[in-house]
Amino acid sequence: MYRHYATGSPGPLVSATQLQEAINSTAALIILDCTWYMPNVPRNAVAEFQKARIPGARFFNLDEVTDKSSPYPHMLPSANDFADAVGLSLRCAFS
Repeated sequence: MYRHYATGSPGPLVSATQLQEAINSTAALIILDCTWYMPNVPRNAVAEFQKARIPGARFFNLDEVTDKSSPYPHMLPSANDFADAVGLSLRCAFS
């Protein structure tokens, strides 16, 4: 049984079922693969993305696209920095 408790409009994160429905529709869709592994794990997210991915997906590097003013790693970038990193205009990415 699937229960949906959100009270607002759906956000940028979706379930696998919702993703499949969107891929099968005519929706304007941008899929970001944000795979990341701890440094001591012997896996390479970029290599895995290049080997097999959802068609049309873009790789989003969590080590590179961060809030550079934060002393902590992997903090969310500003909306402008995010849009620049994924090659979108803000109107298109956040409308």
